[in-house]
Amino acid sequence: MKAIQSSLTGHGFDFAPIDGIFGPLTADAVERFKQWRGITPVNPYVDLPIYYALGVRCVSTPELTEQLDYNNPLYQIIDTA
Repeated sequence: MKAIQSSLTGHGFDFAPIDGIFGPLTADAVERFKQWRGITPVNPYVDLPIYYALGVRCVSTPELTEQLDYNNPLYQIIDTA
């Protein structure tokens, strides 16, 4: 969660200190980031499009892998090297 918070701050979505806790301030920053990037639905959930858009690596699980849509342009902007 600290990586998500740090990336949100780096994108200009400042909030409380980076503490690794997904509280209401982080949820609000996620919603504002999604709205800014045009990512729908706009909600406080940190899902795969958010990880990719923020450039944050996430641990892959079978459930997350099933969500991948490789035609989504968000997945094409991340440098995986």
